[in-house]
Amino acid sequence: MNSNRRWWGWGTLDQTYDLSERPGFWLFTNEELGLTGEESGDK
Repeated sequence: MNSNRRWWGWGTLDQTYDLSERPGFWLFTNEELGLTGEESGDK
């Protein structure tokens, strides 16, 4: 395996995904996952 690969197996360390150019990313992601904003990791 190439040591420049990310741990999950695809993409390389020099590649990025700039979210500033994708204003609908979080809205889409939240809708697809059914998140409301009320979720918490605290139990």
